[in-house]
Amino acid sequence: MINFIISVSDLNDAVTLEQWDVVDCNIKWAQKAIESGGKVIIEQRFDNAQTQIIKVIESLEDLNNWKQIVADTIELIKNIKNK
Repeated sequence: MINFIISVSDLNDAVTLEQWDVVDCNIKWAQKAIESGGKVIIEQRFDNAQTQIIKVIESLEDLNNWKQIVADTIELIKNIKNK
């Protein structure tokens, strides 16, 4: 069983810099982790404090819901940048 950890900061940076391949790779690896019986752990890392776990995803259904939230957020960001 492999757990895949996604850093909110790293994912946010990838979206901000429009590095869609990085976002896509994170989602693909997340799916592989769940399919192999693992979990996806989304966390916020801090320099001067403990890491905070934001969300733990254990099923493909939950992953699909999270992917939709990410996709909707990316679309909002794109719309804001285009105004």
